[in-house]
Amino acid sequence: MSFISKYTSLFSLNNIFSVGIQIRIRGDTNALQDYKHFFHCADQLTQTYAVPDHKVIYFLITDSEALRNEAVQKLEHVIISGLPIQSNHSHHDHADDVNNAIIENWILSKTDYRIISPGGYGKLAAFHSKQLHTTVSMDYPVFDKQIPDCTKEDAFVTFSKLSSEWSL
Repeated sequence: MSFISKYTSLFSLNNIFSVGIQIRIRGDTNALQDYKHFFHCADQLTQTYAVPDHKVIYFLITDSEALRNEAVQKLEHVIISGLPIQSNHSHHDHADDVNNAIIENWILSKTDYRIISPGGYGKLAAFHSKQLHTTVSMDYPVFDKQIPDCTKEDAFVTFSKLSSEWSL
């Protein structure tokens, strides 16, 4: 519990603006460039909602160690849990991997805003946050015009919409 508290205590500080970013990679596409729209959305949320003197933190969780490492190396505001990543989704019977996923999801729910991949994992954090208008469900766009403008209120997904999407 103290591991979780270190993150949630940080996110609850008055001078911190946090955006959780949950990226489930598609196939073998795990380069940062392929998911830049998640971070662009985080930048837009920061520009729109953060108080100018607040420290900005992007808490990244992903099933790709390569993506996680590249984001930490190249992007300014990114922090990670450091928990091991088990990217092979067929190994859900490993208790440590499941516990790590639960821990990261709990921490994700405590960020001010969330940008989540389609599916069940990120939406659990959205529901646990109990905060409307704080989660963007980011699809994998075919064209740039399909990327939501995260400065607009309609970029946020409703709980009703999330509950109608596929789950774990």
